[in-house]
Amino acid sequence: MTAPHPDIVESTVEANGLRFATLAMGEGPLALCLHGFPDSAWTWQHLLPELAAAGFRAVAPFLRGYAPTEVPADGLYQPGAIARDAIALHEALGGDGDAVLIGPDGGALATYAAVGHTPERWRRAVVAAVPPAATVAQAFFSYDQLRRSWYMFFFQSPLADLAVPMDDLAFIDRLWADWSPGFDGSEHAGRCKDALRDPANLAAAIGYYRATLGAGVRSPECDLVEAAGALPMPVPTLYLHGRTDGCTGAELIDDGVLDALPAEGSRVELVDDAGHFLQLEQPEVVNRLIVDFLTAWAGRAARRPDVAAQRSPTATAPMRLGRASAGSAGGAGCPPRRRSRGRRLRARPRPAPPARGRRASRRPRRGPPRRRVRGAGRRPGGRGPGDPTPRRRPGGPTPRPTRPQDRAPVAASAQAHHGRTGQSSQPGERGRQRVAPRSSIAWFQAHPAPGATAASAAAWASFGRSVRPSQRASTRAALVSRTPTSSRSKAKASTARAV
Repeated sequence: MTAPHPDIVESTVEANGLRFATLAMGEGPLALCLHGFPDSAWTWQHLLPELAAAGFRAVAPFLRGYAPTEVPADGLYQPGAIARDAIALHEALGGDGDAVLIGPDGGALATYAAVGHTPERWRRAVVAAVPPAATVAQAFFSYDQLRRSWYMFFFQSPLADLAVPMDDLAFIDRLWADWSPGFDGSEHAGRCKDALRDPANLAAAIGYYRATLGAGVRSPECDLVEAAGALPMPVPTLYLHGRTDGCTGAELIDDGVLDALPAEGSRVELVDDAGHFLQLEQPEVVNRLIVDFLTAWAGRAARRPDVAAQRSPTATAPMRLGRASAGSAGGAGCPPRRRSRGRRLRARPRPAPPARGRRASRRPRRGPPRRRVRGAGRRPGGRGPGDPTPRRRPGGPTPRPTRPQDRAPVAASAQAHHGRTGQSSQPGERGRQRVAPRSSIAWFQAHPAPGATAASAAAWASFGRSVRPSQRASTRAALVSRTPTSSRSKAKASTARAV
């Protein structure tokens, strides 16, 4: 085990009515590092120098009840109370919107609640060893996980107050050995035992689990903050988990964990050859993952001392930091590119559609559209707007009407033309009739069969529906030739008498 960095400063700070003992190093945006059980603030002895080198003010407090921090008089140890401590420490330490929050194990539960309750205080978050409760609620009740979590149920019994302190807190040594197989954590466990040797401190550490699962003291204010931890994380979050974790099985980590971290840039990383205390078992790997994640947004590198020294001395304008993903554009001395996230940042007028023809190029008319009088302004004999007959293509046959309601006006138009009745003399008068038939049915009505009665004339006209325009004359001649001679003679005689 390496010795702690000599520049780590031990100090105290007042927050939320308690005096917290802290380990601090560096200057810059606040990086608040919580710890879990059975552990202490010294669990971050490898990370604090890395955060300080990256331009953060790294602070690791001893949580309430862990010596040398005071034991709270109210006896509150639920995750919501730890989250309120983190929010109060953020304010007491002068944190701003660029602060980050880091928490493993029990500190992860407080991180979920603190970030969910006050997301405007934290730019990013890092959690480890305990995934969001909503994603593992069902898997937690598997036999394998219940066997790993036996200590949580044992702490609900008064026997825990007698068994844990026996043999110089050997219970804690066995937990370290079970949760991080193959890792010699005796020296780290010794620091934790120094924080819990006093019975009041040990009762506080056990009280965390009694407030979470048992009949421990709870507060409505803390419940409100704690409820926010069940919501999806509102800021980019990095979740870390050791593959050989003996406390929370790695099989609990699936796609549901990432679903609970919907913010852009969130990630889930499984660390090989690491158990529950992965920040101590694989410090180089874990430190690189955390620092790279916290410095991933555009412009963060410019806050580092080595990079800031290279900036031009004439650049006095403050640089604006943006919440961007790890792959977003930006760099030292440049403001980040804003991300729209699916919506426009500024309303832009849409370009006008291209003009089509003469009418599309005119200026749009204001007010309601004017109604055109049917037949007005058209030459006599032209195709009026009331004519249902389709337009005739130049050089092609005249199409016949397709709708039944359009066939009757065409027939009436043909009859009016050939009978010289009903034709308008005023060019703008509504109801002007056509001067020539435009369909086969109208043509057959205009050329009735010789000697046809009213009934046969209707049948003769309806027959024209199936005759093409180019076959009108030939079809009529063929039908007339098949008509008996007596009928044609009678038709000629009637015609002569009429003349």
